Amino acid sequence: MDQYPNQNQSVNIQIHQTNQPKSWKAKAIEVAKFLGLFLLIFTITYTLINYQTFWERTKYFYQTNIKKEDLARTFLPQIADKDPEDIAQAPVQTVSLQDNHLYIPKLAISAPIIWDIPESQILDKLHDGVIHYKETAHPGEGGNTFITGHSSYYAWDWGKYKSVFALLGKLNPGDEIIVTYQGRVYAYQVIEKFEVAPNQVEVLKKTNYPTLTLMTCTPVGTALRRLIIRASEVNPA
Repeated sequence: MDQYPNQNQSVNIQIHQTNQPKSWKAKAIEVAKFLGLFLLIFTITYTLINYQTFWERTKYFYQTNIKKEDLARTFLPQIADKDPEDIAQAPVQTVSLQDNHLYIPKLAISAPIIWDIPESQILDKLHDGVIHYKETAHPGEGGNTFITGHSSYYAWDWGKYKSVFALLGKLNPGDEIIVTYQGRVYAYQVIEKFEVAPNQVEVLKKTNYPTLTLMTCTPVGTALRRLIIRASEVNPA
């Protein structure tokens, strides 16, 4: 007569099969799925928060690499053909620029400068433009004129200038920067570009020659490092 397993034997077999440990391949697949999902969510969130900066960089790439535009010429045609020394310390009206502004022709950047802001107020004032650190030099005085601005900020923030320095890393030695202050134009040329840690405050120190220092956070969407652009006045007084 045929032998059949009774009900208890069937249950024991099922329990034995269920309690078998997963192979390392199955575990690896589960971990890979989790990491993939995490990276996908992180990438989407990161992009949405910093979308304006990525848009500025994409637009700049399209204009300069695909369309081959000369942004400096189209952005400030009134000074495009002039030597920086020819406009240094000229009256603002003669070159049709706004007073108390920062201009970077290569990057088509124009932003109002908020002068003499203490460190405790900088974050709030960055809504309105780029910020001049209090206690650093003013144009025409000699020394180090130190200005900072956002490279990226929360997408939902109402500030108009939250990605004003999104392209700052595109500057190289020899590029031109214009600052207008008290009705006069000051022309600078980039001399160096480097990064520092947030606690390296020596970049604020006075220099022995008229200098413009621009600073922003890097990498995008973080405050891990500071990108520094240092420029020398073209025609010091």
